Amino acid sequence: MTENAVPGDPSAAEIRARLEEAARLVRQSKRLDTDSRQILAELVEELSATLRTAQLSPTELSHLESTTTNLAKVLHHEPTEGALHSVQEGFEQVIVTLEARAPLVAGLARRMLDALANLGI
Repeated sequence: MTENAVPGDPSAAEIRARLEEAARLVRQSKRLDTDSRQILAELVEELSATLRTAQLSPTELSHLESTTTNLAKVLHHEPTEGALHSVQEGFEQVIVTLEARAPLVAGLARRMLDALANLGI
């Protein structure tokens, strides 16, 4: 997981910790109903667990983490149309980038995008 490492890139453990924090923020969101919070938080946690075995570059890991963290922040606060659109675009880019190299991770990102769409987000 450390191929193409750049000084200052967060480690996989740091990224998993950030994703765990993102799941916590999603669970605390006042903007979503209980079931929606649960579904999205579980997807974030599943994504974090999957990263233990995924062979992603630090750049790919960082992009995935930042997209997921942005989602949590948007859902935790008052979401704007622009912020939601940015999150959706981020997940679409993750899916395209990782589909061939890490299909499981790309599939989880697609499930996150689908869950947001099903919630009307």
